[in-house]
Amino acid sequence: MMTSIRRASLIAICFCFFFAKTIVAQQVTGISGVLESTNANEIDGWSETDIDYETAYYYNAAVIGYLYQDQAQQDVKASDTDYVDNSVDPPIVWAGVETTSPVHQGSVYTIYSEHYLETYFDYEEGDYYNPYQYPPGASFTSPGGGDPTGTGYDSGGGQVYVDQEIIYLGYTYFQFGTAPPSISSINPSSVVRGTSGTIQVQGQNLRDDLGRLTASSRDGDLSVSVASGDAASASLNYSVSGTASVGTHQFTVSNTWGESEPANLTVGYPPAVVTGVSPNVWVAGNDYDVTVTGTGFGTNPTVSAVASGVSSGVAHNSSPDGTTTYFHVHVAPNAPNEPVQIIVVPGYSGSNYICGNCNGGSGTGSSAVSVEAATPIPQITFNGANISGTTQAVWAGQKIALSVPTPNGYNIQSQSWSFSNQSAITGGFTNQAGSDQPSASGGGQEAADPPLNQNALTFYWVNPGDNGETVTYTYTLDNGQSANATATFNISGPTGNLLPNAFAQSNITGTSLANPQAQVATMAMANSPAKPGVGVFINDNAQPVSDGTQCPAHPGAAPAAGCGQFIWVQILNSVIRSQIIPVGEPFDPNNASNQLDGTYPYASGINPNGTYSSNATWDSPGRGLLHSWGEAAEPFRATMYVLWDPALPAGCIPAWVDTTIDPYKPHASQGCTSIPIPLGSVQWSWSACAINALAPAPGGGTTPSWFLQCGTGSGNTAGAGSGYPQWLSGTGPGGCATSDHANCQ
Repeated sequence: MMTSIRRASLIAICFCFFFAKTIVAQQVTGISGVLESTNANEIDGWSETDIDYETAYYYNAAVIGYLYQDQAQQDVKASDTDYVDNSVDPPIVWAGVETTSPVHQGSVYTIYSEHYLETYFDYEEGDYYNPYQYPPGASFTSPGGGDPTGTGYDSGGGQVYVDQEIIYLGYTYFQFGTAPPSISSINPSSVVRGTSGTIQVQGQNLRDDLGRLTASSRDGDLSVSVASGDAASASLNYSVSGTASVGTHQFTVSNTWGESEPANLTVGYPPAVVTGVSPNVWVAGNDYDVTVTGTGFGTNPTVSAVASGVSSGVAHNSSPDGTTTYFHVHVAPNAPNEPVQIIVVPGYSGSNYICGNCNGGSGTGSSAVSVEAATPIPQITFNGANISGTTQAVWAGQKIALSVPTPNGYNIQSQSWSFSNQSAITGGFTNQAGSDQPSASGGGQEAADPPLNQNALTFYWVNPGDNGETVTYTYTLDNGQSANATATFNISGPTGNLLPNAFAQSNITGTSLANPQAQVATMAMANSPAKPGVGVFINDNAQPVSDGTQCPAHPGAAPAAGCGQFIWVQILNSVIRSQIIPVGEPFDPNNASNQLDGTYPYASGINPNGTYSSNATWDSPGRGLLHSWGEAAEPFRATMYVLWDPALPAGCIPAWVDTTIDPYKPHASQGCTSIPIPLGSVQWSWSACAINALAPAPGGGTTPSWFLQCGTGSGNTAGAGSGYPQWLSGTGPGGCATSDHANCQ
């Protein structure tokens, strides 16, 4: 038995080499180990001493083997029997013993071996010697003698011969535990059916100290085997049947001392992998039938498109092999430029989806496509039509109402209007409250430009004859995209030059004095170059829009429907009246400062020579001189404005003054959406003073005798102005009352 089990049957050993201190040093091998027959119930220990074949002529190998459980000795054996092992080259001679013990799981066991050599002696010519141990002639004797034929000797004295010596060389030991394996984790924790691979196992006591580790499955669909491993980790080869059930499968690992608790391995379907999406660019505002290709979709996948402006339908017509599916998407018109995540969740008809190698992750597949934002061009609407990119023919003063509708499916985040020349527009011409037309009592002013951050815009062009003016609208939509549109305007209207005529004299001939000796004398502007006695005359050579025959042919008549109308406005910039009067006589200075002169509109059309012209007006300032005054003076400054109303829409009547009745009666415009636009203005002035000399009167006393004396009377143009007239109040002190038009116009 010993020969059959030694060495070849050892599964765990400890080697140690010893050297005998002899005449020639000899190597001895000591072995402690565990036999292969060791199992969960019995430990078979082995202790052995080896010597080479030549040394065996002079020595025997000897060994004592011990087996301990923890600190307790369980078995001890000794042997000095020599066995020859010719299976190695050179042959060796050995002695060995087997020790055994039942297994107490969890204990630590030790195989402890003591190794010896035994010497023996040759008998030659009466002496015993060992040429390796002692030189020739050496001998061991004992009184009484005797033959070295055994280990005993006869009593009674005589020589004893020693024929054996035991030499202790040292010890070896092998220590090992007996704990069964335990599994703490596996990776991966899930695999795909029909596949094979490697599982990494972590745990304790996986491979025991005897080097034993095996693995086994709990069912026929899963097979496992050990590829490599140690006590803390192991690599297992696995293979899963293509028809394995989807769900949990179990396997265990074993060592000499027992089997682990089962580890759970999930067997499932493969995860989805998306390799292509067609089409992969989606333009906002469109619908698409989308094809998704890849692997692992299953027979009943779920597909979705994730983006703010995208909605998707259900997957359909999926291929049986899980490589293709289809779905429909709708991209909202206001979808921004954005990526879209295509997500495929695998599904299998009649079975819940379990991912086979996701290891706690998701089995979904994904890919990205993109949305290309659509940016509609704004539609600038005028009179119900889209005029973006077009050129429109309009009139100066015509109401221009533009608007931009919000594109369907969008929201406007921000918007603005801009002009090529914003000074060429106005927000309107209104009373001071901004609520109605200008009037003598309500005042007049140019309205502010309209706000430019709305989608509707109302304004008026004020630059007749100007072509190529542009209006641009820009918006940013809720998809983050911006766009703009432009409309161009050619503007018609009067384009003539304003031709003011006025006095330029530097002497008193610019003033006339009437009835100087009457109870009431008159001092007035005179000697106009255009017409003596008329005063300042302002003429515009532009013609009304319509044929002149359609316009009123006599003073005071309402303008004909659709006839462009010149409108005059005079502002009294400064009128200062002064006089020397008797003590105690009441005095009203009757001054004026930036007030409307007369009515709105200022009366026009009739000249002192009786002719009529809608593009002309006149004024002749002056004042009465009472006989009781000593002196009187008046500096006068004014600005005369000429405006023009295109009278739109056709059939409306712009503002006018009826001069056929006394007092003159102003009329507001009727049915017009147009406004007067300023064509120009003239600043002019006149001043004069007179002294009452008081000539003797027949029969005694004095009579008035006025003559021009202080200052010079003059009429002149102080320079052209521009823009709209502005006034807070109507006629008042220093101006012309509506009932006093004969002295003003």
